[in-house]
Amino acid sequence: MIIDAHAHCDNTEWLGYIDSPDRIVSLMDLYGIDMAVISSYNDAPDLEGRVVDYIDQGAKKYPDRLIPFIRVNPAHGEGTLEVIKDAILNRSFKGIKLR
Repeated sequence: MIIDAHAHCDNTEWLGYIDSPDRIVSLMDLYGIDMAVISSYNDAPDLEGRVVDYIDQGAKKYPDRLIPFIRVNPAHGEGTLEVIKDAILNRSFKGIKLR
């Protein structure tokens, strides 16, 4: 089994990054990758939940292929802790990526 431990799945048009779950899985199929750990290009909670929802929905669409990690910046303090709790306890996230 091949697992990509660092993949980005996000739709950040203003940065020019449009990497949907469908595109990520398509690239995985092309290169023989079985599963990928995905996180966003942006830190949560910067974009008021949009990033968290996007990653969560993508992972739920491909539960046997995509492993969601919440990307956070610890410098954001208590807001960061609340986002982590929500991601792990109430959503499909399996881990944390620190910036």
